[in-house]
Amino acid sequence: MKHAFMGAAMAALLTGLAPAGTAQAQHMSRLDRSAADQAMEAIGLHRSDENRISFERSDFRAGIYTFTNVTFHYTPDPEATDTDKGAAADDTGVQDPEPREIHADRMRLDSPRLDANGNLLLHGFELEGLSESDAQSSFLIRQMRLERPNPEMSADLGRMLRGDEVEETGSRWDLYRFGLLAMDDLTVTGSETDAAFELRLDRLAFRDYTTDTLGRFEFLGLAVQGQSEGEPVTASLAEISVDGLKTSSYSGLMEALAAGADEAELSAAYYAADPEDQMDMFDRAQIRGFDLEAPGISSTLDEIVMTMDRRRDGIWSHVHMGSLRLVPDSAAEAGAQLASAIGLLGYDELEMSLESNTVYDPEAGRAYTTGENYIQLRDGLRLDMVQDFGGYHQYLANIRAMSDRLAQTEDPDQSAALVLEALGPLSINRIALRLQDLSLLDRAIKAGAAAQGMTPEELRAQSGLMIAAGMMAAPPELPQALVTEAATALTSFVNQGGTLVIEMAPPELLTVAELMAQVESKMFDFAALGLRITAEPPAGD
Repeated sequence: MKHAFMGAAMAALLTGLAPAGTAQAQHMSRLDRSAADQAMEAIGLHRSDENRISFERSDFRAGIYTFTNVTFHYTPDPEATDTDKGAAADDTGVQDPEPREIHADRMRLDSPRLDANGNLLLHGFELEGLSESDAQSSFLIRQMRLERPNPEMSADLGRMLRGDEVEETGSRWDLYRFGLLAMDDLTVTGSETDAAFELRLDRLAFRDYTTDTLGRFEFLGLAVQGQSEGEPVTASLAEISVDGLKTSSYSGLMEALAAGADEAELSAAYYAADPEDQMDMFDRAQIRGFDLEAPGISSTLDEIVMTMDRRRDGIWSHVHMGSLRLVPDSAAEAGAQLASAIGLLGYDELEMSLESNTVYDPEAGRAYTTGENYIQLRDGLRLDMVQDFGGYHQYLANIRAMSDRLAQTEDPDQSAALVLEALGPLSINRIALRLQDLSLLDRAIKAGAAAQGMTPEELRAQSGLMIAAGMMAAPPELPQALVTEAATALTSFVNQGGTLVIEMAPPELLTVAELMAQVESKMFDFAALGLRITAEPPAGD
């Protein structure tokens, strides 16, 4: 099911025309009727046309031209749409698609007039009650609206309405500017291979697109109902939004996407983007209210919130994920395996949360974590992380310098080697991992003991012996003090829980390049790593 109109004129408004800047157009309530009529004639809307755009009547009032009971007549591109059974085929075997129609209850052009070159100027464009249907599917859009388009965008819209062969709008996206581009209350229904589906979307909107930024992006109120292998599937999403998106950071990638670039061209455009700009891409982004019900599993996500803030002392980034829940259904074949696996540990569901706070100081070339940085499994474990690197500005400079090489490399091993080369100047100030047991270790011990027919205490003792035996077989180049420290920490963690701490804090400057050289030569200077492995007892012990 493909509606060509959504892929051509109107979809172009929602995609190809979806970047812009300063909005110069204004509503002109006292616009002269003759000026508006001249504009309508220039774009072919001065009369109804059964081959292009037909309408029941038109009315001009307070600067707005309103068309009622509008029908857009079009023939889909045979290469961009599904072919209809019974349609005639040309010499290449491609079937000619049947002509189609899209209906709109009303179409409004706000303050339409012509510029000195005879191009359309508008303050706004609006469609109400937009719909199309065929034997398999239908869509309905309550409203589509464009406000304050700049002259380039208005002119191209006029050409599209006139039926001209317009240059691919995607290739002209950087010319457009607008205040609002929105679609409200979309409903799509249909059936494919005897499986019915319905999609509803409350709002898709782009606000205040300028040369460098998009003020706000909104994707609100998604609800999908369908089937998978004969079983019902439902999904909903309350919100995806982005505020203060700095589109200039990815302008090259956007252009490549709009032009239909291939994988190599997209890769080149991605690596050409300045890596430091990517660290300050938007002010705030949010995903909220996700809910999935599928055969064998259900999942919910309350929210993910990300912020980026450029301050005098650096770029501060924050990520918060409140709660991601996975609930398997043991009664369904698709969920039985997961339900059984987590059931052995005493869980009937899994719930994850995370927090991240990082800072990049361009002047010092330092990237580090601050505040809380963790991933947590509720009633399971918590992993806290600390990172502090110097030389980050040199790493970014390397990425810029080798962007062409990275884009042209298709071999994963070669790509990895290039990335390691770029990482070379990074100096490791501190890396720390804290693995805190919140009952997962105890659950695993109990499950393992039951499976082996012994008590949890016996399994803990056996595990301690296995750790000791493993450490005795450690390579001789490992310092004995480090081996003993690791064995003591691991045994303590297994026996009593608490927190296992692994920390690396080199006493002197140590770069990634130096570390990799030690790995390749198999001649580690363990004293230079500043490595420590310890265990902390459970809180309250």
